[in-house]
Amino acid sequence: MKNINEANNQKPGVYLLPPEAIAEIKMAIVYEIKNKLKQHAKHTGFCRVKVNCTESEFFWIFNGNIHQYNPKSGSYKCIFRGEGAYDVLSQIFDDTNWGIKYFGYSQRTFVLSHMPPQDINDPDPLQHSSNIDIETEIDPLQELNSTTDLNKRKKQKPIQVTVEWKKKTVSDAQNIVNFIGYVLISFIVSREKEV
Repeated sequence: MKNINEANNQKPGVYLLPPEAIAEIKMAIVYEIKNKLKQHAKHTGFCRVKVNCTESEFFWIFNGNIHQYNPKSGSYKCIFRGEGAYDVLSQIFDDTNWGIKYFGYSQRTFVLSHMPPQDINDPDPLQHSSNIDIETEIDPLQELNSTTDLNKRKKQKPIQVTVEWKKKTVSDAQNIVNFIGYVLISFIVSREKEV
């Protein structure tokens, strides 16, 4: 893996593109993201979007924000998290609504790029579990079953937007190799009703 400065250096095979070509792929990426933003609650949670894109297109869209470059696989990775993540991606995509879709009755579905701090006046539902007796002895067999259940649970995804560029390669019996590049964007979808 290369460090951040090296990852943002132009690689051989990455060509300068006209701004119109870069704008087209940005619109295609935003279209695919918005296509995943649905109205129903069953469409919330972890989501991925895949868009075919050349290495040059990816590089000129995300240049300056690339965190990792793997020279062996030729893959890139960008991570956007924290309070300013949505704004950075708005500048990259030239679209302030790239990750929001509005619906009737003041509802909206959006890409969650960070978790805003909770109001200290709001009660924490996890703190109000007074029905549990801490002094109760736990059966070892039950404890063993609960730890195996914990291992089976999915690890919770961090609240961030990751953007990766990868290439998929195919070859035949005569060693003729073809490949296609694509951008893979991973994010968490949330929804709310505006007050």
